[in-house]
Amino acid sequence: LGVLVILISCSNSGTNNKANSYLKEKYEVDWNKVKTVSIEEKPVYYVKDNPPRLERLDVKFLEQKTGYEFHKTTLKTGYMEYPELKMIIAIPKSSKDEIRELMSPTFTDASQNFIDIFNKLETNSEEERKKLVKEISILFKEITHEGTIKNIENKNEDFVSELWYGKLKWRILKFDFGEDELVKLEIGNPKSSFTKIKNE
Repeated sequence: LGVLVILISCSNSGTNNKANSYLKEKYEVDWNKVKTVSIEEKPVYYVKDNPPRLERLDVKFLEQKTGYEFHKTTLKTGYMEYPELKMIIAIPKSSKDEIRELMSPTFTDASQNFIDIFNKLETNSEEERKKLVKEISILFKEITHEGTIKNIENKNEDFVSELWYGKLKWRILKFDFGEDELVKLEIGNPKSSFTKIKNE
């Protein structure tokens, strides 16, 4: 049991180190070296002495299918009206693959590089398709302020789920399946995005 605990601890430490190295290289601002940074230069950043914390999300089926671990973290932004940004960091279990990120859909559009993780994932049954749809939808919910997933529907073997931002229907996730794989994932912006929905 002691050995098992040590192994898990080392694994978590390695994952955290890998993620923090990636975030540091891409987003770090060393305020000891610079006095000011423009938003155009660094719209998103983290402070050298306060690295972001990672929270591993419970999407075991998705991890199994993709070979990635999915972690939630928060970075700072240069915008007074949007001071903190939630994002997903996808950390590969294989050294051959790259770390990928998904910023909150209330901040920017979904990264195609992140979406490509899910292309051609194999599914052997309708139950597996439902699990895939649910857990991918969870990733978007987790980084959306007041985020919820509603109305997961099966439409002619394809699936649709709705991402809500409070009382706004913010994005439509459309999953196109072939016979045994996810062919395409599209993140749509519904016409009602900026219409308040009553009694929801």
